[in-house]
Amino acid sequence: MSNFHQLHYHLVWSTRHREPWLTTERETLAYGLLAGKAHALGAFTHAINGMPDHVHMVVRLPPKIAVAAFVYQLKGFSSYELRATIGHFRWQRGYGAFTVSNRQLPYTIAYVRNQKHHHTQSTDIRHLEPSPDTNDRDRLKPSNNPNHV
Repeated sequence: MSNFHQLHYHLVWSTRHREPWLTTERETLAYGLLAGKAHALGAFTHAINGMPDHVHMVVRLPPKIAVAAFVYQLKGFSSYELRATIGHFRWQRGYGAFTVSNRQLPYTIAYVRNQKHHHTQSTDIRHLEPSPDTNDRDRLKPSNNPNHV
């Protein structure tokens, strides 16, 4: 009998102190590093995008790697490489991880691919966006939608 799995996640995390390090010039490098490391870990990257102070990824993970270990390795590797290339750079501690059903996958991919539009038009989904915190930890904003569980 063969194994079957489809473990899709929407991941989000911020730069340290929400500093706008991921400029247009730097995001191609950062996103390439993240997608390359994800591939090396056996994951498939459906989408990656963000703003100068945070990143969103939609990935399919293999069951052999825990979400926490996956994000830890992505952030560690990319932080190291970005520091070597652009100088001072750090990710903020913590991350958000949301499971994504097959039915919601196309919508989640579109949401991530259109991050800049959502932010400029204020159509971002609040509970999927990181918010600053004085304790240097990512905390997700609560949803205003009473139907959201």
